[in-house]
Amino acid sequence: MPKTGNWLAPLLVSVAVSTEAAGADESWTGLLAEMCAACHGQTGKSPGSVPDISELDAESMQAFLIGFRDGDIEATVMDRIARALSESDIEVLSRVLTENWQLLHGAPDEENDNQ
Repeated sequence: MPKTGNWLAPLLVSVAVSTEAAGADESWTGLLAEMCAACHGQTGKSPGSVPDISELDAESMQAFLIGFRDGDIEATVMDRIARALSESDIEVLSRVLTENWQLLHGAPDEENDNQ
């Protein structure tokens, strides 16, 4: 299981602000963000065969998540995860992650890349 370390508190604050504005459930979005980090790494730079999402902007991340959810993009896992996401979830999650990777997870480096 990945370390939640020093990125979890800023993530939850950021999610709380974003979800209040967008109407998404705070605890659900925070859990989703933790799930992203579990596979994609705490900086979005994934070890191994899991795609690197650290360089995606919010619009691109939203497009991927919608594509996975709607079955337009083939996947082994993401299609199942994305089916549980509402439009609001996708919008908030994409914005929170892409705007806050370094705030939430620290600058990408070799140590973080292996988490």
